[in-house]
Amino acid sequence: MQISMKSVALAASMTMASVQVLAQVYGEIGYQAITIKSTVNGNDVQSKPDAVVGYIGYDLHDNLAIEGSLSLGVGSADTTVNGASQRNPVSTKINHGYGIFLKPKVRVNESVELFGRLGYAQGKSTSSTVTVSSSETKSDWAYGLGVSYALRTKTYLSATWMRLYDKDSTKSNGLTVGVGYKF
Repeated sequence: MQISMKSVALAASMTMASVQVLAQVYGEIGYQAITIKSTVNGNDVQSKPDAVVGYIGYDLHDNLAIEGSLSLGVGSADTTVNGASQRNPVSTKINHGYGIFLKPKVRVNESVELFGRLGYAQGKSTSSTVTVSSSETKSDWAYGLGVSYALRTKTYLSATWMRLYDKDSTKSNGLTVGVGYKF
């Protein structure tokens, strides 16, 4: 069997292309502290449930990525009205959430990168008392700002603030700290 230079060159370029594509994929996992604030009949209602969030992203360019996220709640939090717990306590938990985002970014130096996230997010939460519970699913355009710090060539730490929801007298923000890996 005779192998031509064209075959070798084609195989080498396909191998390099597949390695380069894989190098553009990254994943992050983090702990997200969420604050949900609403105004109901003139009263300020607030809850602070937590979630674990994961991102899978693909670098389209040095300064732009596209990514998807999935979050799962990790317990429930007390829901307060005008800063006070209720006689019949109400708790709120995040069931799940997901989103898709564009991630513009700029490298400040070898270790630090600043980024934004702009996209669409949807989440489901459940509020309950001892006797009754209700769930609702809400979605909205979402945006945020963050910073990542490279620990090594492929691993990094990140911190992100996100506005996840802002409609109908309800606002939901998330503050996430996490770790990421570039494949």
